[in-house]
Amino acid sequence: HDKKKQRVTAERMAKCLEVIGQVLLMDENGRSQFLKNRGYGIVLYGLTCPEYIVRNQTTMAITQSVMIDIKSKETFSTDEILSLLINNVNKSEFKQDRHEMEIKYNSALALSGLCFRPIGYKKIVTYDEKLQIAKITHKNQLRIFKLGGLSKADKLLEPMKDVESASFRVLPLRIGLRLLIDVCNQNRDIQTYLMSKMMDCICCNNILAKNYGTDVDVLALELIAALCAKNPDAQKLAVQHNVNHFILGTILKKSNIDKRVMLACGRALFCMGENNDAHKAAIVKLMRENYLHALPKLKTFFARR
Repeated sequence: HDKKKQRVTAERMAKCLEVIGQVLLMDENGRSQFLKNRGYGIVLYGLTCPEYIVRNQTTMAITQSVMIDIKSKETFSTDEILSLLINNVNKSEFKQDRHEMEIKYNSALALSGLCFRPIGYKKIVTYDEKLQIAKITHKNQLRIFKLGGLSKADKLLEPMKDVESASFRVLPLRIGLRLLIDVCNQNRDIQTYLMSKMMDCICCNNILAKNYGTDVDVLALELIAALCAKNPDAQKLAVQHNVNHFILGTILKKSNIDKRVMLACGRALFCMGENNDAHKAAIVKLMRENYLHALPKLKTFFARR
């Protein structure tokens, strides 16, 4: 634009960022070139730009870059960028401002992407790369936690009010659940912190009991699984909160339960007893004695026993 002596408007800048985002998502060489050619400075400027359209497109570009790229996860996880994203996520005063809400939810997706582990992604094949991405994402999880990214975790799991569209109403739930799943994944400190905030109970009473739809139910069950995975303290709290009773006696009792929900239930129950013979035996006993209706629906779960 400078060479053509054209005025650089917010709309033009946002359009450029949109194109950059698509390149970052699809092309490995493009991501490398972006990081070498002042990509960090562009992102930092975009996040602090007064024009919402530029800020919003910047958060989307970050998400597209960090989802599957190890170097991008490391480059865009500085305290400076994380603080800006977390500040966007923790905002609540705008309420009816659609533009600020878009920035809030896109910032949450960017934070989620920084912690997402694409272990099964086809281009990440070597053992060293798996270790590297696990190390970087673990570090990003702790940084987000220490910078206050989870200080309003319970507010992330509230549906949008005063809207007619059902899909729009549950959008905050879908994004909030996705963020919490990725941030606590295989991180004991964060798992324990979220369990102390009774996130498992919030998932059961405020989400699963409300019938927000299959996609939301699956994510809520995946969060319960992520909170309990390989964490004896979290597993103990989940059992004390009767989460196993809720899954077996309420969710699996539905006659028209979706297959994805059944699998997610099995996964949540498995993680509640993972590497813990006492909890595992208690869940199996509970099913056989009190919830026989759940047996045919959890063949995968019992196959591991």
